[in-house]
Amino acid sequence: MSVQEGLLTVEDVARRLRLAPYTIRKWVRLGRLPAVRLGDRRIRFMSEAVDRWVREQRI
Repeated sequence: MSVQEGLLTVEDVARRLRLAPYTIRKWVRLGRLPAVRLGDRRIRFMSEAVDRWVREQRI
């Protein structure tokens, strides 16, 4: 499996976190959520990075 095949889309992350895709895109734009840009418009996420980010958000 290539690295790109293992990446999550905005919609995948939105479903995982039970948020709107708009919110995920906004958090990426604000630098709040780690993401990878492919080309000019495509945003992808490494599953491990999203899981780590969620753990770090605990209060």
